[in-house]
Amino acid sequence: MWWNDTFLAAIKPTIEIFYLAGGVVLAVVGFFGLKQIKIGLDQVKNGMQQVETGMQQVAVGLEQVHLLKYDIETRNKRMAVEKAMEFIEKFTDLIVQWRGYNDKLRQDGIEIQRFHVADFNEPKFTKPEYEHVIQKKHVFGGTDFINRLELFSSAFISGLADEEIAFQPVGALYCTFIQENYDLLCYYRHTENAPFHSLIQLYTIWDSRIQQQSLHDQISKLEKAKEQIPITQSVKPIGVKD
Repeated sequence: MWWNDTFLAAIKPTIEIFYLAGGVVLAVVGFFGLKQIKIGLDQVKNGMQQVETGMQQVAVGLEQVHLLKYDIETRNKRMAVEKAMEFIEKFTDLIVQWRGYNDKLRQDGIEIQRFHVADFNEPKFTKPEYEHVIQKKHVFGGTDFINRLELFSSAFISGLADEEIAFQPVGALYCTFIQENYDLLCYYRHTENAPFHSLIQLYTIWDSRIQQQSLHDQISKLEKAKEQIPITQSVKPIGVKD
């Protein structure tokens, strides 16, 4: 064979040199590889720190947004309460107008009655038998009165003023105004296509609340009356055990 002991002996030193060199190369490559891995891990660590910092900044930003939203809501609530108080004061003008309007109707022989409110679309008030009263109400200021009620109502339905604040002092009388002029409202909704959306919506809210309070009061009175009734025991027939 072409490789013999003499040939192997001759190239053995060269092979050992290459072997040693290869080991050195592998060590160098391994060193630089480990160094790159360390650099990569440091970059990952820095990236995680940046993410954590970013998350903290996001949390701070969300907290600031929450505080700003709370501040805005608080200011809006305060403004709505102030507007409610302002419109409660304006309601006193409506009371004065309502009294003068009703006095004129009574002096003319028109009976003041509170109608049962249905859906504000009853067509019967356009019939001839109601024409006289409708015309008198118009002449004595009824049309202007319900237009002012619509304007008053729009402040609460739009959210400009807090309707819950105004309900307690003026809610019941407001509903009375609507019930007494229900015929006029139905008439204009049929003949003039006047919607009175805000007026109807606010009346629906407040009248429902009044009815709920009334039922609650009745239930409370019944419960108190029930507690005052003495509890009696029934008489068992002879020979019957409890």
